[in-house]
This record gives sequence, structure tokens and C-alpha cells, in this order.
Amino acid sequence: NKYPSISLLTELIQSKDISIEVIGPCPFSADWFEVELGVCQNKFNFYVDDEYGDLKRKTTVLQLCVSIKSLEEIKDSADFLSWCKQTGLDVNSNSILSYFESTLQKISKIEQLIGKLNSHISDLDFSLNSGAAQYLRANS
Repeated sequence: NKYPSISLLTELIQSKDISIEVIGPCPFSADWFEVELGVCQNKFNFYVDDEYGDLKRKTTVLQLCVSIKSLEEIKDSADFLSWCKQTGLDVNSNSILSYFESTLQKISKIEQLIGKLNSHISDLDFSLNSGAAQYLRANS
């Protein structure tokens, strides 16, 4: 393929023995799903915003990219309030706050295993279905 971003994600999957399994729906939002990320024989469960239905495509590279994007949203947000505004989740929910805080801890552990989170494919490519995102969707 002609996309370095896909090659980088593929290399990460192979070098860190990464797997993604969709567990089921998320109680917070209809477009979100619980996934289990396997990294170097460690398991991490968290929710992924799957607005475009990419988790159903069963392509590990695409699933990993979407999963990392959801983790990046949490990590890169200024705080819980801004993350809720960005994602449209209920800022008054104790269970969502608890999820946010526990996921920040998981992100730290994941980054110890794989390095800094990097989904490698731009949000613009995802929303416009272009570039590497389009290639992965077409070949899934």
C-alpha cells in the first residue's frame, strides 16, 4: 500500500502483538462500543466512539486506529468537562467521570508498552472517507 500511516500501524500490531476484540455496546452512547485491546499479553478494556462503523469491518489496522483515536481524545482533552463537550457525553454522570479517570490510567500503561499514542491517520481522512481511511475501508 502507498500509505506510510498504514505501514506504521501494521508494524505496531506485529511488534507489540496487538489484538482488538469488540466486546459489546457501550452504556453511554449508541455509537460507542467496548473493545478489548491486547498489547504484549496485557488486556485493556475501554470504549470506542465508532461513528463511522469501522469496528464492524474486522480489519485490525482500522480497528486499532479508531481505538487509539478514542484514547487520544481523552488524553488530549484539557479535562473531563471539555472531553464531554467534545464527545456529547453527559458531564453530570458519575459513571462517565469514573470511566474517564480510569481510562487515563489505562492510557499511561498502554503508552508504557507502545510509546506515545498515535493513530497515524488524520481525523479529516476519517470524516471525509479519504486517503488511508478510505483505503482501509475499501480493503476490509
